[in-house]
Amino acid sequence: DNNPVLSFEHRWLYELKDKVSKQKYTIPIGKAKIIQKGEDLTIISSSYMTIEAIKTTKILNENNIYPTILDLRTITPIDKNAIIKAVETTGKCVILDNSHSTFGLASEISSIVNENLFSKLQRPTLKICLPDHPVPTSHALSENYYPTSKKIAKTIAQFLGKKINLPREETNVYHD
Repeated sequence: DNNPVLSFEHRWLYELKDKVSKQKYTIPIGKAKIIQKGEDLTIISSSYMTIEAIKTTKILNENNIYPTILDLRTITPIDKNAIIKAVETTGKCVILDNSHSTFGLASEISSIVNENLFSKLQRPTLKICLPDHPVPTSHALSENYYPTSKKIAKTIAQFLGKKINLPREETNVYHD
């Protein structure tokens, strides 16, 4: 076959369980999906960060902040039209990426948004990513390394200039 398909998935997705339709279905390559519609901002994510986006939305909704969540589902090809349409609707864009901030997927998405919607943005695009240094191997150090729903919600609230009530317990499980 001259058209190979490579599939990369985040290792943390392996632990998740949910119901799967018994009906046969396909997910189109290169087509993003709106997971939730909101009017306050657009959160763009892929892979495991979509799970964090959904968890974050629960915290934000409790604080009267209603984001649109756009799950890219595939990154090559990337659904530029869906990105532009979703961000154009809210005028604010937050990108969640489980890779480094520099030279990563978030930077490419930010470029798409800024090149197409610069004059329509109400705030600069915000990237929430991993720090630009090696991944710690110690569990204690890794607890503060990865973006979690609580940290993401706090950062988004600051981005919007709002104060929010955060849950006492972190809703995430740290992985090694």
